[in-house]
Amino acid sequence: MALRQKRYLKLLATIVLSLFWPVSGNADAQEGAKKHRPVRTDLREAIAQGVLALNNSFDRDRDDEPFFYANHLEDGTAEFRHSVHIGIPHVVGRCLWPAMLAEEVANVPFPEEGLKILTRFCRSSFDNPDHLNSYFDPEKGNQRFIEFHNMREGLFGLLALAKGRNLPWAKEKAHSMLLTLEKLTSPEGHLSIERAKKLGMASYCKGLGLDATTSGRLVDPLIEYYQFSNDPLALKLAGLYAKATLKTAFTEEGKFAPRKASGGHIHSITSSLSGITLYAAFRRDSTMLEACRRIVDQGVPEYFSSWGWGDEVMADHPANVQSRGEVNQIGDVIRTALTLGRHVGPEYYELAERYLRSMLLPSQLREENLKDFIREKAQPKGDAERNVLQRSIGGYGFPLPNDRMREGDWPIFTLDITSGAVHALCEAWRHRMTRDADVLKLNLLFDFDGPEFRIRSRLPHEGRIEFEAKDSKPLWIRIPEWVDRTTIQLALDDKAIPVRIEEGYLRLPALRSGSKGTVDFHLPERQKTEMVDGIEYRTKWIGNQILEIAPRGTVSPLPF
Repeated sequence: MALRQKRYLKLLATIVLSLFWPVSGNADAQEGAKKHRPVRTDLREAIAQGVLALNNSFDRDRDDEPFFYANHLEDGTAEFRHSVHIGIPHVVGRCLWPAMLAEEVANVPFPEEGLKILTRFCRSSFDNPDHLNSYFDPEKGNQRFIEFHNMREGLFGLLALAKGRNLPWAKEKAHSMLLTLEKLTSPEGHLSIERAKKLGMASYCKGLGLDATTSGRLVDPLIEYYQFSNDPLALKLAGLYAKATLKTAFTEEGKFAPRKASGGHIHSITSSLSGITLYAAFRRDSTMLEACRRIVDQGVPEYFSSWGWGDEVMADHPANVQSRGEVNQIGDVIRTALTLGRHVGPEYYELAERYLRSMLLPSQLREENLKDFIREKAQPKGDAERNVLQRSIGGYGFPLPNDRMREGDWPIFTLDITSGAVHALCEAWRHRMTRDADVLKLNLLFDFDGPEFRIRSRLPHEGRIEFEAKDSKPLWIRIPEWVDRTTIQLALDDKAIPVRIEEGYLRLPALRSGSKGTVDFHLPERQKTEMVDGIEYRTKWIGNQILEIAPRGTVSPLPF
């Protein structure tokens, strides 16, 4: 079937759905539909697919240089493209960190060929007297430049290689990088163009002094690097940048500051927020942590839908395209919410799980999605046109609130955005079950199999959590606010026992090894109307899982 015919049929389906909203049908048909809902719940599979995308997009015609993105073309084919100033010094670190994290937390192996290529490009980008990841601009006589938007990504790359492969040069280069950043940092905590001038660096430094998030983006890798290395300079810089960015890029009420102060690029704002929240939690700074909580409560909803779609830029930003989202900031908010869930309250775990279930997992590109709107070039002219569909599987890009893609010339996926998604998925995997003292807490209601417990979540098909003890440890299971407490039934070894819920968790005493139990509850359905980026959407939910969005997308709608 021709691409145009497919789009016509999808558009027709959208119209029919809007005419018959909400969907009607007899009880048996609705119950059958519940058991076959096309929802995605396997976090590890999503991590593994994302890692493959990050290590499957190297240009064989350019010494394996990573592509920056894959683009859909008007004729239905696709091609990979490069970027110069935000290419090698940005993408390489972005690919290294989540792929190494996936290996560490989810036992997803880092592909050896990809690791070798990325390590080589990481080392070359830092091979300069300033110890900062740089690039060579072919349009300016191959002069070297440093773009400070890339510093976050560069440090993440070094951290990945130092922590994941114990490479001495990566450790040495990371400390040298921090020494240069310290020289460029003003007492107020901003990367300063004036200081660059005094150091004779201003002529080849880009992006200094533009907005607070230039330095704020660095807090995340700085605090991660400190926890690995105990380098006091990393903690010092993280504190300076966190305090300066919190003061400048956000208002006292918790809103995102206007574009002049915040830059207007939502991912830069939210990646700063995730780092500041991590720093506040590490330092046990309750005042800063409370400020981060206000931002999640007040600022995030202005630029995000209830199911997790996030706008790319502010409305007055020159790059603004209506309903062009970006997955990076979805990942940032999920990671921020996970930190708040651990240190502030379990309601933030619920926010993270809602965004995971209803936007991050469903917006990942799978082979069946890509085949709906992409065909491979019959006679590719080079590696940029070869097997683009297959190499894009597992990727993420710039979705609409109801669709992974927009018609016409549109990015299919980018490596740095896919990195942000995989980073968040890895942290979600890590946070599913946590230990506080001798208590195990099930924070995210996904499947889990660890040394102490095996968990089977029936969500979103049924309101049921099954558990089996492998060790004699107390278990707490997070109960979302949307669960009617009067409907909860708890059974242990086939016997009903009283339900005890405190501070958002159903609390079970220490269980003997081999004990099995279930938590059952009513799964509520609801409908909602919401204005997102100037368009009204009608949604249907079950628990925290979105089931339907109207109007549906026309190219690659989310799978509900």
